[in-house]
Amino acid sequence: ALDSLAADIALTFTAFRLTSVANATIIGALAPVFITLGGVRWFGERLDRRDSIVIAASFVGVALVAIGSQGSPSWSPLGDAAAALSVLTWTAYWLFSKRARDTVDAMDYMASVMLVSAVVVTAMSLVSRTSLRPPDASDWAWIVLIAIVPGLMGHLSVAWSHRFVEAWLGSLLLQSQPVIGSIAAWLVLDERIALLT
Repeated sequence: ALDSLAADIALTFTAFRLTSVANATIIGALAPVFITLGGVRWFGERLDRRDSIVIAASFVGVALVAIGSQGSPSWSPLGDAAAALSVLTWTAYWLFSKRARDTVDAMDYMASVMLVSAVVVTAMSLVSRTSLRPPDASDWAWIVLIAIVPGLMGHLSVAWSHRFVEAWLGSLLLQSQPVIGSIAAWLVLDERIALLT
């Protein structure tokens, strides 16, 4: 269970490298659908007819985005596939984390998860011959920022909340990420956002 975050990290960064940020984040937005289904099965959370309609609409919306992005210079079917697989690894991580938080403190849990993830991702980098060259001096500020804000504060806050918030609700609250990610990619990376016509 602890290595599902490492798999998610590897797949997510692969998706970002191969396909557009908009596609990777919008496909990733399906995670609450699977988390909701897992929450129903594992934790007895309720799913009514309206929720089922929203789940179906989510699938249709993601399919339209994926179809509409074909032919875009930043689109890649392999990248979209990596993003789709990352939905499953993130779902596994989320559900196992919620279950673990019944008995483990948030800080202890995240320390274990981050240590295992660091070892697994490093091993994956070595096996795939991905460069482990230290970044340029100008990149260290970004690395530290990412490590502190989403890495430490974000994941620790989410892990803490698992004990108090239903799985479906917690995952749904994170769904501002695709919007923020797509807008940031448009502003910073000049990725085109187009309507499906």
